[in-house]
Amino acid sequence: MQKKENTDITETKTVNYEEMAAQAELEAESDEVASVRREVLDNEEDATDGEDENRFRVDFFKEYEFDNDVEKQKIKSIDLSGLLDLTTVDGEKFDRILVKLGHRPPNKFVDITYCKHVAMHVTNLPAEFFNMLSMRDMLQVVGAVHGYFLFG
Repeated sequence: MQKKENTDITETKTVNYEEMAAQAELEAESDEVASVRREVLDNEEDATDGEDENRFRVDFFKEYEFDNDVEKQKIKSIDLSGLLDLTTVDGEKFDRILVKLGHRPPNKFVDITYCKHVAMHVTNLPAEFFNMLSMRDMLQVVGAVHGYFLFG
């Protein structure tokens, strides 16, 4: 029985940048043709205009009337920009809340209870408000919180 030598062969591939640019142009043209109804912005600056101001706003599908013992409020959207101010201490607090509730979700960042407590903290709205939301609207909140933790 003969042993084979273990030789490490590394191939270097030369890149033809002109061919790569031509291929990219073709793909961009085909995407443009396939996406006739979609608005394609020319540069990234246009894509982010106005996005930051609405990035943390969650618009609900319906308006909620909420009595906070001071006044009745009609709430159609909430602002989650307080997510930017969260600290490690806040994260530990949220984790301790889940432990006290006996709730250990496999992925807390998509868990309704976890996201509800994060949203309560950053909006200063009580649990009662979030408990009255329709499932569809609460999933909007969960998506916004998850998106922030996932993409920053």
